Amino acid sequence: MILVGMLECIAVGWFYGLDRQFDLLGKQSVMVYMTTSFSSIIIASFFWFGLDDILTALLTGWALFISIYAAGLVYAVRTSNLADQTNAATLVDNSETTAEMEPVPLDEEPSTEVQWTDWAIAREFCMRNIIELKAELEPSVSVFPLWVPILIKHFIPHLLWVLFINLAVAKGSNDKPLLGNYKGYPVWPYQFLGILIIVLSISIVLVGIFYPPVFHRLAAATIEEEEQIEITIQPTTSGSSNEDDYELMPEDELATKKKASNTNNQQLSTCDGAASLLLLYS
Repeated sequence: MILVGMLECIAVGWFYGLDRQFDLLGKQSVMVYMTTSFSSIIIASFFWFGLDDILTALLTGWALFISIYAAGLVYAVRTSNLADQTNAATLVDNSETTAEMEPVPLDEEPSTEVQWTDWAIAREFCMRNIIELKAELEPSVSVFPLWVPILIKHFIPHLLWVLFINLAVAKGSNDKPLLGNYKGYPVWPYQFLGILIIVLSISIVLVGIFYPPVFHRLAAATIEEEEQIEITIQPTTSGSSNEDDYELMPEDELATKKKASNTNNQQLSTCDGAASLLLLYS
């Protein structure tokens, strides 16, 4: 259950808006940031729970966690699409450096036509997609504090990774790690099936990262319903409920609306698909 909860948080906090991040920041840079964010806590956890000396384990683990995360974030920022465009703009016009530019507010649509500071680019990596998630959910839940999506993306999955590794390397009554030796059950089929479920769960997430279209079929019914819409009406007078005050939406506007709806469904399908399949294992 720890693994399932952790992967569900990853699906919501990291997969949402992933396509837009790829387009804005570059796929390679986003993948580097995601990899270093989780590899840093995983590597640190093995030192925390693998060394006998507590003080050495704590200091070594925290040093590795901070250094790996910081190095990965700096590399992702410096190699992102926004950094490349900023460097090109700076070479053309040095009258205004990137350090003097104001960061783009998170509640505004990012633009690639301005120079970006490293801090502003880092905020795009860390916060943009969860801010968009917050904005999308607020109309339905009324109050959606900012700390909730921050916990979902930057705290809960990392903490669950620590708990999972701690449980996996903990030794049972037979003085062997619990992973692969749980309760002394035979390797086949019990230990094998347990490890297989873990591998399949992680594989579902990895497939969603590297090939998101595999989950689009899970949203096919919703997309098909949207495509069946032939006529959409909208009020011409605000606050009016008379049928005479409605007019047909222009075809080009209707097509744009349908295309945007389909795009949103496809972007959410990876998140919803991964979370739905992971629930089967719980």
